[in-house]
Amino acid sequence: MKISLAKDTFFYSLSSWGQKLLSVVLAPVTIAYFSPNDFGYLMLVNTIASFLFILGMLAVADQGLPRFFIDSSSEQDKKEYIASTMIITLAGNIFMILVVFLCVPFISIIFKDIENPLVFAFLVSAICFTQSYSYLGNNLLRWTFQSPLFTKINLIKSAVSVSIAIIGIVFLEWRVKQTILLTIVLNFLAGTWSNYAVREYMNISLLSSQKIKELLAYSWPLLGLNIFSFFTLSLDRVLLARLSNLHDLGIYSVSTTIASLFETATAGFFAATAPYFLATYKETWAPKRYAEYFTILSAVGVVSIVCLGLWGAPVISLLRRDGTYREIGIYIPWILTGSVLYYLGAYFAPGPYIQKKTYFSFIAFVLSTIVNVALCLFLIPSYGLLGCGVAVTISSLVSAVFNQFVSNRLFSIPNKWIRSFSMILGMALVTSILQHRISPFNINDYPLIIRALVTIILLIAGIIPFYRDIETADAADKAVAWFRSKLSFT
Repeated sequence: MKISLAKDTFFYSLSSWGQKLLSVVLAPVTIAYFSPNDFGYLMLVNTIASFLFILGMLAVADQGLPRFFIDSSSEQDKKEYIASTMIITLAGNIFMILVVFLCVPFISIIFKDIENPLVFAFLVSAICFTQSYSYLGNNLLRWTFQSPLFTKINLIKSAVSVSIAIIGIVFLEWRVKQTILLTIVLNFLAGTWSNYAVREYMNISLLSSQKIKELLAYSWPLLGLNIFSFFTLSLDRVLLARLSNLHDLGIYSVSTTIASLFETATAGFFAATAPYFLATYKETWAPKRYAEYFTILSAVGVVSIVCLGLWGAPVISLLRRDGTYREIGIYIPWILTGSVLYYLGAYFAPGPYIQKKTYFSFIAFVLSTIVNVALCLFLIPSYGLLGCGVAVTISSLVSAVFNQFVSNRLFSIPNKWIRSFSMILGMALVTSILQHRISPFNINDYPLIIRALVTIILLIAGIIPFYRDIETADAADKAVAWFRSKLSFT
């Protein structure tokens, strides 16, 4: 069992990291050749397609099917659950596509920068459908423990996608629509490959009305959690496109690309926390060890905010010397801070899962969504992208504070989360002020050596408090060892 877990862990983590790293490789090319409007269009298509994907799946493929597939002892039952899931998913996607095309007359009214609503609707629908098509096959590869093939398919898809996109953008003058079409085609091919690999389970003749009822009865309540999770993480993008314009959404997209380097660097670390907590929480040393990990990740968050916040804009200026993204340094710290707070608050709050009171997680998503929407509606019309970034940070803070407060009542961890969140917010404020063009401390007016010195000073000031919290001398070594050995499913 340990050998199998270690093997699967390695391959799933390799797949996740490989895809994220390949996306990072593509980022400089798209920044150099795409305009902010291109980025905004791409993000809006992907965001709406992701929402339709959630609605069309009805939480069956990601929540219901794993539950019944794993628990079924009969191969016949497993095949019936899969056949039923296929029908539910197909019906849900067809309905969502019909809704999208019925809404074509209103697309240009809602998003004034969309010039061809019919093309926009087609791209959204195609992304949604091919994503759903490949999702079921990919998950079946995981549930049937074919992790090497799962990794192979996803890495090949990502590598081919990045390679063709770079060639198309640089040499063939592709722009955003051609890039989206490439994604659609490769999603379909990868989905065909993965579904063919598990074809023995794909027997539509085994459709069972009883299995459909069981799947829907189990999954319907969880659909709300998926929807509010999307609202928490992505609704601000839709509101920004609606209340501002695609240009601002494009700047936001580039900012999130820079901020995603934090997620890429810590993907395995965060993915491993849930199974690790559930496997070890009964140990006497567990609370103290969890606090050490929280402290280390908080320090990594501060380092990311300082380094990416102060150096993200200069790096982008090397790719685009026309000044298109000259003010992006103001926004990166806030968008990155929202991501850091979300991950720290959600992944280091094991109490509800340990005590089986997961409804608190749903409440956290609802609170965060309400705050996010309210602040976006209030701040974006007056402050544009900066208002959106602040709204994301505050809503993530609300979610993180609620999760930590509740979790520590259910399973106490001495992690000093108030101090950690304060340091993270403080660094975001300082780095944003240093980047603001009307600030007397505008760091862009000084040589790079001054920027480097300021970076070092902020890093020292930000890390020292966390360093003092690590009580055992080998805590960092333990964290590194855990990070290498416990990477889990992503």
